[in-house]
Amino acid sequence: MRDDGWNQLDTLRLILASIVAAGHAVGIFARPFGVVSDSVSDALSLASEVAVWIFFLTSGLVIGRSLASKSPNGDKLFFIYMKRRFSRIYPPLVFSVVLTASMALILRSRNLDHYVGTAHDLTRDSFSYLEDIGDVAKSLLTFGFRGGLTGSSNGPLWSLALEMQAYVVVGLLAQAFYSKTTWIKLACVIGAAIAIRSRGADMPNQVSLICFGLFALGVSLNALKPTFPKILPVIPVDFSYSLYILHFPIMLFIFFLTCQGDIPPIAKSYVLMAVSLIIAVSVSLFSGFFIERIRLPDLRLRRAK
Repeated sequence: MRDDGWNQLDTLRLILASIVAAGHAVGIFARPFGVVSDSVSDALSLASEVAVWIFFLTSGLVIGRSLASKSPNGDKLFFIYMKRRFSRIYPPLVFSVVLTASMALILRSRNLDHYVGTAHDLTRDSFSYLEDIGDVAKSLLTFGFRGGLTGSSNGPLWSLALEMQAYVVVGLLAQAFYSKTTWIKLACVIGAAIAIRSRGADMPNQVSLICFGLFALGVSLNALKPTFPKILPVIPVDFSYSLYILHFPIMLFIFFLTCQGDIPPIAKSYVLMAVSLIIAVSVSLFSGFFIERIRLPDLRLRRAK
Protein backbone atom coordinates (compact mmCIF):
# COMPACT_ATOMS: atom_id res chain seq x y z
CA MET A 1 0.00 0.00 0.00
CA ARG A 2 1.32 3.43 -0.94
CA ASP A 3 2.27 5.63 2.01
CA ASP A 4 0.12 8.76 1.73
CA GLY A 5 1.80 10.55 4.64
CA TRP A 6 -1.24 10.70 6.90
CA ASN A 7 0.60 9.03 9.79
CA GLN A 8 2.68 12.21 10.08
CA LEU A 9 -0.38 14.02 11.45
CA ASP A 10 0.17 12.34 14.83
CA THR A 11 3.62 13.91 14.96
CA LEU A 12 2.24 17.28 13.88
CA ARG A 13 -0.37 17.17 16.62
CA LEU A 14 2.32 16.34 19.19
CA ILE A 15 4.30 19.38 18.02
CA LEU A 16 1.19 21.56 18.33
CA ALA A 17 0.40 20.23 21.82
CA SER A 18 4.03 20.85 22.83
CA ILE A 19 3.82 24.47 21.65
CA VAL A 20 0.70 24.99 23.76
CA ALA A 21 2.33 23.32 26.78
CA ALA A 22 5.50 25.41 26.45
CA GLY A 23 3.43 28.58 26.19
CA HIS A 24 1.53 27.68 29.35
CA ALA A 25 4.76 26.86 31.21
CA VAL A 26 6.04 30.35 30.45
CA GLY A 27 2.70 31.90 31.34
CA ILE A 28 2.52 30.11 34.69
CA PHE A 29 6.14 30.23 35.89
CA ALA A 30 7.80 33.13 34.08
CA ARG A 31 5.39 35.92 33.15
CA PRO A 32 4.05 36.59 36.69
CA PHE A 33 7.59 37.03 37.98
CA GLY A 34 8.87 39.27 35.18
CA VAL A 35 11.23 36.61 33.83
CA VAL A 36 10.14 37.19 30.22
CA SER A 37 9.16 40.38 28.45
CA ASP A 38 5.60 41.14 27.39
CA SER A 39 6.62 40.79 23.74
CA VAL A 40 7.93 37.25 24.30
CA SER A 41 4.84 36.31 26.30
CA ASP A 42 2.56 37.74 23.61
CA ALA A 43 4.46 35.86 20.88
CA LEU A 44 4.07 32.58 22.76
CA SER A 45 0.37 33.26 23.30
CA LEU A 46 -0.06 33.87 19.57
CA ALA A 47 1.88 30.69 18.74
CA SER A 48 -0.38 28.71 21.09
CA GLU A 49 -3.48 30.21 19.50
CA VAL A 50 -2.29 29.33 16.00
CA ALA A 51 -1.40 25.82 17.20
CA VAL A 52 -4.98 25.33 18.41
CA TRP A 53 -6.32 26.50 15.04
CA ILE A 54 -4.07 24.08 13.15
CA PHE A 55 -5.14 21.35 15.57
CA PHE A 56 -8.78 21.91 14.58
CA LEU A 57 -7.84 21.75 10.89
CA THR A 58 -5.95 18.47 11.30
CA SER A 59 -8.73 17.08 13.47
CA GLY A 60 -11.24 17.83 10.72
CA LEU A 61 -9.00 16.06 8.22
CA VAL A 62 -8.75 12.94 10.38
CA ILE A 63 -12.45 12.87 11.29
CA GLY A 64 -13.50 13.37 7.68
CA ARG A 65 -11.33 10.47 6.57
CA SER A 66 -12.61 8.30 9.41
CA LEU A 67 -16.23 8.95 8.45
CA ALA A 68 -15.55 8.21 4.79
CA SER A 69 -13.90 4.91 5.74
CA LYS A 70 -16.95 3.95 7.81
CA SER A 71 -19.45 4.76 5.05
CA PRO A 72 -19.99 1.05 4.17
CA ASN A 73 -21.62 0.65 7.60
CA GLY A 74 -24.64 2.47 6.19
CA ASP A 75 -27.34 3.21 8.76
CA LYS A 76 -25.05 2.17 11.64
CA LEU A 77 -22.30 4.63 10.72
CA PHE A 78 -23.10 7.23 13.40
CA PHE A 79 -23.23 4.72 16.26
CA ILE A 80 -20.00 3.02 15.21
CA TYR A 81 -18.30 6.39 14.73
CA MET A 82 -19.49 7.79 18.10
CA LYS A 83 -18.47 4.64 19.93
CA ARG A 84 -14.98 5.16 18.55
CA ARG A 85 -15.08 8.82 19.61
CA PHE A 86 -16.15 7.90 23.15
CA SER A 87 -13.47 5.23 23.34
CA ARG A 88 -10.81 7.66 22.14
CA ILE A 89 -11.82 10.70 24.20
CA TYR A 90 -13.19 9.53 27.52
CA PRO A 91 -10.55 7.27 29.14
CA PRO A 92 -7.82 9.97 29.12
CA LEU A 93 -10.38 12.70 29.85
CA VAL A 94 -11.77 10.91 32.92
CA PHE A 95 -8.16 10.27 34.00
CA SER A 96 -7.46 14.00 33.74
CA VAL A 97 -10.59 14.83 35.79
CA VAL A 98 -9.63 12.38 38.54
CA LEU A 99 -6.01 13.56 38.55
CA THR A 100 -6.97 17.24 38.66
CA ALA A 101 -9.54 16.67 41.43
CA SER A 102 -6.91 14.74 43.42
CA MET A 103 -4.41 17.59 43.05
CA ALA A 104 -7.09 20.05 44.15
CA LEU A 105 -7.75 17.95 47.27
CA ILE A 106 -4.03 17.84 48.08
CA LEU A 107 -3.69 21.61 47.73
CA ARG A 108 -6.81 22.25 49.81
CA SER A 109 -5.60 19.93 52.58
CA ARG A 110 -2.40 21.98 52.80
CA ASN A 111 -4.14 25.37 52.43
CA LEU A 112 -2.27 26.00 49.20
CA ASP A 113 -5.20 26.19 46.79
CA HIS A 114 -5.07 30.02 46.73
CA TYR A 115 -2.00 32.04 45.79
CA VAL A 116 -0.44 34.12 48.53
CA GLY A 117 2.36 36.33 47.29
CA THR A 118 3.33 39.47 45.45
CA ALA A 119 3.38 38.25 41.83
CA HIS A 120 0.90 39.77 39.40
CA ASP A 121 -0.74 38.78 36.11
CA LEU A 122 -1.16 35.19 37.29
CA THR A 123 -2.55 32.56 34.95
CA ARG A 124 -4.74 31.42 37.87
CA ASP A 125 -4.88 32.81 41.42
CA SER A 126 -6.62 29.69 42.79
CA PHE A 127 -6.85 25.99 42.09
CA SER A 128 -10.62 26.00 42.48
CA TYR A 129 -11.40 22.84 40.51
CA LEU A 130 -13.57 21.24 43.20
CA GLU A 131 -15.98 24.19 43.19
CA ASP A 132 -16.60 23.59 39.48
CA ILE A 133 -16.75 19.78 39.49
CA GLY A 134 -20.52 19.85 38.89
CA ASP A 135 -20.03 21.71 35.62
CA VAL A 136 -17.33 19.24 34.61
CA ALA A 137 -19.64 16.29 35.33
CA LYS A 138 -22.44 17.93 33.33
CA SER A 139 -20.11 18.39 30.38
CA LEU A 140 -18.98 14.77 30.55
CA LEU A 141 -22.59 13.58 30.60
CA THR A 142 -23.60 15.78 27.64
CA PHE A 143 -20.49 15.25 25.49
CA GLY A 144 -19.44 18.87 25.91
CA PHE A 145 -22.77 20.51 25.07
CA ARG A 146 -23.52 21.70 28.61
CA GLY A 147 -21.43 22.70 31.59
CA GLY A 148 -17.70 23.15 31.06
CA LEU A 149 -14.72 20.81 30.98
CA THR A 150 -12.16 23.37 32.15
CA GLY A 151 -13.28 23.52 35.77
CA SER A 152 -11.12 26.70 36.05
CA SER A 153 -7.98 24.57 36.55
CA ASN A 154 -7.69 22.93 33.13
CA GLY A 155 -8.04 25.88 30.80
CA PRO A 156 -7.13 24.22 27.47
CA LEU A 157 -10.20 21.97 27.62
CA TRP A 158 -12.41 24.78 26.31
CA SER A 159 -11.25 23.70 22.85
CA LEU A 160 -11.89 20.01 23.52
CA ALA A 161 -15.55 20.80 24.29
CA LEU A 162 -15.83 22.60 20.95
CA GLU A 163 -14.21 19.67 19.20
CA MET A 164 -16.59 17.19 20.81
CA GLN A 165 -19.56 19.27 19.67
CA ALA A 166 -18.15 19.35 16.15
CA TYR A 167 -17.73 15.56 16.20
CA VAL A 168 -21.43 15.05 16.92
CA VAL A 169 -22.66 17.50 14.28
CA VAL A 170 -20.41 16.25 11.49
CA GLY A 171 -21.16 12.64 12.43
CA LEU A 172 -24.91 13.23 12.12
CA LEU A 173 -24.47 15.02 8.80
CA ALA A 174 -22.29 12.19 7.49
CA GLN A 175 -24.93 9.66 8.54
CA ALA A 176 -27.56 11.68 6.71
CA PHE A 177 -25.34 11.74 3.61
CA TYR A 178 -24.40 8.05 3.55
CA SER A 179 -27.67 6.54 4.79
CA LYS A 180 -29.99 4.81 2.32
CA THR A 181 -33.02 5.18 4.59
CA THR A 182 -35.11 8.34 4.20
CA TRP A 183 -36.31 8.58 7.80
CA ILE A 184 -32.77 8.17 9.11
CA LYS A 185 -31.55 10.94 6.80
CA LEU A 186 -34.30 13.24 8.10
CA ALA A 187 -33.71 12.28 11.74
CA CYS A 188 -29.98 12.99 11.42
CA VAL A 189 -30.53 16.41 9.83
CA ILE A 190 -32.96 17.30 12.61
CA GLY A 191 -30.52 15.90 15.18
CA ALA A 192 -27.68 18.03 13.79
CA ALA A 193 -29.90 21.12 13.98
CA ILE A 194 -30.82 20.30 17.58
CA ALA A 195 -27.16 19.72 18.46
CA ILE A 196 -26.18 23.10 17.03
CA ARG A 197 -29.05 24.79 18.85
CA SER A 198 -28.30 23.00 22.12
CA ARG A 199 -24.95 24.75 22.41
CA GLY A 200 -26.99 27.47 24.09
CA ALA A 201 -28.85 30.64 23.28
CA ASP A 202 -25.68 32.69 22.81
CA MET A 203 -24.04 32.92 19.42
CA PRO A 204 -20.52 31.41 19.30
CA ASN A 205 -17.74 33.96 19.71
CA GLN A 206 -15.14 34.73 17.06
CA VAL A 207 -12.65 32.15 18.33
CA SER A 208 -15.29 29.41 18.30
CA LEU A 209 -16.34 30.32 14.77
CA ILE A 210 -12.72 30.15 13.59
CA CYS A 211 -12.27 26.74 15.24
CA PHE A 212 -15.51 25.33 13.79
CA GLY A 213 -14.67 26.80 10.38
CA LEU A 214 -11.21 25.20 10.31
CA PHE A 215 -12.66 21.88 11.44
CA ALA A 216 -15.23 22.02 8.64
CA LEU A 217 -12.48 22.92 6.16
CA GLY A 218 -10.46 19.90 7.25
CA VAL A 219 -13.46 17.60 6.79
CA SER A 220 -14.17 19.09 3.35
CA LEU A 221 -10.57 18.69 2.16
CA ASN A 222 -11.04 14.92 2.22
CA ALA A 223 -13.00 15.30 -1.02
CA LEU A 224 -9.64 16.04 -2.68
CA LYS A 225 -8.13 12.80 -1.28
CA PRO A 226 -5.00 14.65 -0.13
CA THR A 227 -1.60 13.07 0.39
CA PHE A 228 1.29 14.59 2.32
CA PRO A 229 5.00 14.61 1.53
CA LYS A 230 7.22 12.81 4.03
CA ILE A 231 8.59 15.60 6.21
CA LEU A 232 8.06 14.57 9.83
CA PRO A 233 9.18 11.37 11.55
CA VAL A 234 6.44 9.01 12.65
CA ILE A 235 6.15 8.68 16.43
CA PRO A 236 5.71 5.16 17.87
CA VAL A 237 3.22 6.30 20.54
CA ASP A 238 0.70 9.06 19.94
CA PHE A 239 0.32 10.90 23.26
CA SER A 240 -0.47 14.37 21.90
CA TYR A 241 -4.05 14.24 23.16
CA SER A 242 -2.96 13.26 26.67
CA LEU A 243 -0.32 16.01 26.70
CA TYR A 244 -2.91 18.55 25.67
CA ILE A 245 -5.45 17.67 28.35
CA LEU A 246 -3.01 16.95 31.20
CA HIS A 247 -0.21 19.51 31.08
CA PHE A 248 -2.08 22.57 32.39
CA PRO A 249 -3.37 21.21 35.75
CA ILE A 250 0.00 19.54 36.40
CA MET A 251 1.84 22.82 35.86
CA LEU A 252 -0.69 24.74 37.92
CA PHE A 253 -0.37 22.21 40.75
CA ILE A 254 3.41 22.59 40.78
CA PHE A 255 3.01 26.39 40.80
CA PHE A 256 0.77 26.40 43.87
CA LEU A 257 3.08 23.96 45.65
CA THR A 258 6.29 25.87 45.01
CA CYS A 259 5.61 29.53 44.26
CA GLN A 260 3.75 30.82 47.33
CA GLY A 261 5.25 33.81 49.13
CA ASP A 262 8.10 35.89 47.78
CA ILE A 263 8.89 36.10 44.08
CA PRO A 264 11.30 33.24 43.27
CA PRO A 265 14.74 33.81 41.72
CA ILE A 266 14.95 33.76 37.95
CA ALA A 267 16.85 30.47 38.02
CA LYS A 268 14.03 28.84 40.01
CA SER A 269 11.47 29.95 37.42
CA TYR A 270 13.45 28.30 34.63
CA VAL A 271 13.95 25.13 36.68
CA LEU A 272 10.22 24.96 37.43
CA MET A 273 9.37 25.44 33.76
CA ALA A 274 11.68 22.59 32.78
CA VAL A 275 10.57 20.28 35.60
CA SER A 276 6.88 20.92 34.93
CA LEU A 277 7.31 20.12 31.24
CA ILE A 278 9.21 16.92 32.03
CA ILE A 279 6.55 15.78 34.52
CA ALA A 280 3.71 16.69 32.14
CA VAL A 281 5.32 14.75 29.28
CA SER A 282 6.02 11.77 31.58
CA VAL A 283 2.43 11.57 32.82
CA SER A 284 1.18 12.03 29.26
CA LEU A 285 3.40 9.20 28.04
CA PHE A 286 1.93 6.98 30.74
CA SER A 287 -1.55 7.97 29.55
CA GLY A 288 -0.56 7.40 25.92
CA PHE A 289 0.83 3.93 26.65
CA PHE A 290 -1.93 2.72 28.93
CA ILE A 291 -4.99 4.99 29.21
CA GLU A 292 -5.37 6.00 25.56
CA ARG A 293 -5.15 2.36 24.48
CA ILE A 294 -8.30 1.45 26.40
CA ARG A 295 -10.90 0.71 23.76
CA LEU A 296 -14.53 -0.32 23.85
CA PRO A 297 -15.33 -3.38 21.69
CA ASP A 298 -15.87 -2.48 18.05
CA LEU A 299 -19.34 -2.78 16.63
CA ARG A 300 -19.35 -5.01 13.59
CA LEU A 301 -22.09 -5.64 11.13
CA ARG A 302 -23.29 -9.22 11.01
CA ARG A 303 -22.94 -10.72 7.63
CA ALA A 304 -26.06 -12.29 6.23
CA LYS A 305 -25.80 -16.04 6.03
